[in-house]
Amino acid sequence: MSVIGNFDITLKSIRGKKQGGLYFKMEDEVLKGILDYEERLIDIEDLKVDGGKFTGSFPFKSALGDMQVMMKGVVEGDTVTGAVEAGIMKIKINGTRVE
Repeated sequence: MSVIGNFDITLKSIRGKKQGGLYFKMEDEVLKGILDYEERLIDIEDLKVDGGKFTGSFPFKSALGDMQVMMKGVVEGDTVTGAVEAGIMKIKINGTRVE
């Protein structure tokens, strides 16, 4: 699978840019995804991959309350692009493979 690997990412929203990580690995023949954001390691649930395209979701607790966040993106070579969406909030993701 072309998405497997570790990526250093920048998450860009109306609040500015933040650094993070996006990690995809095979574990017991199942693809696992983890988002490293604001010193939290968040398991990506319902992860689906089609070639280099991926989608998933995860629960997130914020000052606004608990919400289910949707994530989608594309890995092309050593580059990942995509977005995280929760309600009206959209955060763009751009990154580069590091391993």
